[in-house]
Amino acid sequence: MSYFGTEKKLLLSISAISAGATTQSVATAITDLTIFNGKSLTQIVSSIGYPAISVASNIITLEAGWKYCINARLKVYDSTPSAGEAINFYISDASNTQLSSTGTVNITTDSSASLAQENCIAYIDATSASQQIKVRASKNSGAAVTVNGSGDAGNTSFTSHILIKAWK
Repeated sequence: MSYFGTEKKLLLSISAISAGATTQSVATAITDLTIFNGKSLTQIVSSIGYPAISVASNIITLEAGWKYCINARLKVYDSTPSAGEAINFYISDASNTQLSSTGTVNITTDSSASLAQENCIAYIDATSASQQIKVRASKNSGAAVTVNGSGDAGNTSFTSHILIKAWK
C-alpha cells in the first residue's frame, strides 16, 4: 500500500417518502397526487447528513443548499382495464411546469392482477434557494384508476414512493 493512499467516500444522502396505504383515484384530467400528503421522510443512508424535506398540501419542499435527484414510482390498479390504457405522471414545480421525465404506467392484465409500475426522474438544483415540487398524473383514456391500490388478494402490496438522493 502506498504512503499516498486515498480514502474514497460517497458524499450522498438517500431518503424516501412512502405513500403507505393511502390511495387516490386518477382519471383523464391532470391532477396533483395527494397520496404523499402528511407523510414523513424516511432516512435511509447518509455520509453528509439529511436535508429537511416536508410534504404538505400536495407540495414537497426541498431544503436549500442541496442538489437532488428525485425518483418517483407509482403502483396503479385498474378494475376494468382495456388495451392501450396507461397513466402518465411527472414531477413539476408549484406552478405546474414539468421538471422530470414522464413516467408511464401501462395497464396490463394477467390471470391474477391488473397493475404495472414505472418511474420518473428529476434533477433539482436547490443550492441557492429551497424548491417546491409535486407529482402530477393523468390517465390517457378509459375509466379512472386507483393509484397505490391493489385488487390482487395474493399480492404483497407495492407502495408508491419517492426516492430522494441529495448531495452538496
